[in-house]
Amino acid sequence: MAKQPKTAIERNARAMAQVNGLRTLRKGRPSRAFLYSRKWKKIRNILLLILAVELFLFSLNFRTGANAFVPAETYANLKAMFRIPFLSLFQDQFDADALRDSLPYYYETVARFKLSLIAFLSGVIICVGGAMFQTIFKNPIASPNMLGVSTGVSFGNVLFVLAFQLEAEAHLPMRYAYCYTAATILVLIAFAAGRLSGKRLGQFSVEGTIIAGMMITQLGGVIMQYYQLRLQADETGLLEIYTALANGDVLYQDMISMIVFLTCSALTLIPMFFLRFRFNAVAFNDMEMKAMGVNNGVLRATGLVLGSLMATVALIHCGDVGFLCMVIPFMFRQRGQTEFGEVAFLSGVVGGTVSLAVRIIISMIADWGIAIPASVITTLVMLPMFIFTLLRRGSAFQ
Repeated sequence: MAKQPKTAIERNARAMAQVNGLRTLRKGRPSRAFLYSRKWKKIRNILLLILAVELFLFSLNFRTGANAFVPAETYANLKAMFRIPFLSLFQDQFDADALRDSLPYYYETVARFKLSLIAFLSGVIICVGGAMFQTIFKNPIASPNMLGVSTGVSFGNVLFVLAFQLEAEAHLPMRYAYCYTAATILVLIAFAAGRLSGKRLGQFSVEGTIIAGMMITQLGGVIMQYYQLRLQADETGLLEIYTALANGDVLYQDMISMIVFLTCSALTLIPMFFLRFRFNAVAFNDMEMKAMGVNNGVLRATGLVLGSLMATVALIHCGDVGFLCMVIPFMFRQRGQTEFGEVAFLSGVVGGTVSLAVRIIISMIADWGIAIPASVITTLVMLPMFIFTLLRRGSAFQ
């Protein structure tokens, strides 16, 4: 049994020994001030970018039973992929087909590069859109799909399949026209409702827009169930085509699809980058910001438009991505990140990395002859994390 100190000097000496011991134990852990410092944020951002790049490179060299890649061959194939357009443009006698055929697994490598790019960028834009919606509504369950975007994309897919029947896969450009048009119409209806509901106040009503979006989503869900039953009654295979389009089981990588995807991604990410600091204003009181000369209504409307377009692009080109846009932005905000630009960057990088990792997992499972939608894997991983985050701290908007 340890000897108990009797005098004040002995008690103070023992207390100092305990304090020094605790300090020694804590030397290996970073301080709270360091974790909130600008230096740590730069280190953290660089580490996240390195992780994303490494996972992207791993996805290009991923080995399955049907496709075996090695880094050296992958590098040569990617180098040729970027060189061929320039050599074809400046050299009249250049034979691009001969170069492609001379490289092992060239077409598989190019296909994996496009698939990885679509998966990563889709995760980036949907999570940045989720960060925007959560900032606007100060709500951890806010999602870019709240304005009827997912319903519009589903409408577009159904109309596309019904219009072209079994030849739908041969008319992909028309699918983009159907889906983008349907999603735009439903979002415009929600915005018109928000404008009318806020007419008395003389400004745009975000609450009215959300209510209209929820009504559109509910009504659209009923109509979609009817059309799915109709497709299910048809034994020609139209339901399988619709399911593959809606779930993103096949990511189309033809030139038109890539041009549409990259163009729409740029149209959403570039304005968000330049306006990232101004979007912090939507977290403050409208009257206070109006006194400072900042119109929160315009900023919120701009954020809703960009966030809705982000969700539309991700849903059309990558299918349903599950809980990414809800869980990841909330988790970073719960960790003490309050500046919108910081939350958007972290959410985008981690969301893209998770989306890419999900696609790698799908490739592994598909090699065993099992097909699972990406949304199922994402939900199974993200839902427990979301519940744990909510139980740990009730709200990140306090």
